Amino acid sequence: MRSDDEKYVSAKIGKRDLTCVNHWKTLDIENLKITKPTVLCFGGNRSMDERDANAFCKSAEKMLNFDSLFGSTNRKDIDLIGISYGHYKGDKYKSKDGVETSSLTKDEIKKFAISVFRPLYLNEEGNRINKYTAMKNFNLITTFSHSYGSMAINSIIEEVYQDMIRAGYTYLDTCDIFSQIISVSYAPRGVISGVSNIQIISGCDGYDVPLNCNKKTKNIYYNHFYNVGENGKKGNGAVITDDNTISVFTTNMTNNPKIDDHALKVLVNAGQNLSNEQSKFSGSIFSVAQDSLILSVKNSLHNYLSNDFIPKPSLNELLSNTKQILGKEQFNLEM
Repeated sequence: MRSDDEKYVSAKIGKRDLTCVNHWKTLDIENLKITKPTVLCFGGNRSMDERDANAFCKSAEKMLNFDSLFGSTNRKDIDLIGISYGHYKGDKYKSKDGVETSSLTKDEIKKFAISVFRPLYLNEEGNRINKYTAMKNFNLITTFSHSYGSMAINSIIEEVYQDMIRAGYTYLDTCDIFSQIISVSYAPRGVISGVSNIQIISGCDGYDVPLNCNKKTKNIYYNHFYNVGENGKKGNGAVITDDNTISVFTTNMTNNPKIDDHALKVLVNAGQNLSNEQSKFSGSIFSVAQDSLILSVKNSLHNYLSNDFIPKPSLNELLSNTKQILGKEQFNLEM
């Protein structure tokens, strides 16, 4: 794990705000309190500056389709918060092609976990609150990530989990509490634990399956979706691959072999019909990501504006919704 003293620019946090210059407002993580529906946005390892974080939040904004699906009043009740990872010193953290990359340090992960999440499950005296209040607090959160962003979220969640156990929550308590977060990850580099995770993986992703995926996910990916040639059967499919993860697979997002499906713009563009290069499967993949985000945020918004509490959908309900979107031609992966 990289250390803070190796950075000359630390990670920063901010939110999408149309009233500010460049529609971005820098936040003080020490004083950040999540009190309304919030989408936490974690981009790839090239999200080094606030401009990058803002751009990623803007992509989430497009996915949520605020203009059509949320009224102007509701838009004010929803925060899009993004993280920039900062810059490391020297050249040792550049990729093989010489491009600078970044990530969160161990101290930054801990600071994010404590500052952002701890107020959701501990009171001002540092004591745990009851499980159901914590569930309502966690219900406010949706996460959207790309590539390395899934690893960043997972590291934060692991830190939060350990802190909750130390505070006296049981393992089953944490399962119920984390189930109130729906996470959508595109081209993930790691599996996100605990939360209800919908991960989207393409067989034309130059980075392959997530680094820590299980045997079931690997077998499905390599047997049905990876590097399918012209004469192979192409398409989409979805299946539950662990206790909290739905894996949504596609053989290809574009028809151009020179385009790497790993890029976030491939997913975003799939909802805009910008070119004939998009595969016929990409539209439904976009719809899965979009519908999952919208479903989560609308549920958060309902609970924020109402006295009654409706939990986030279960993993099986999310899978059913995903399969309905993918349609009749999807592969049957329940074998």
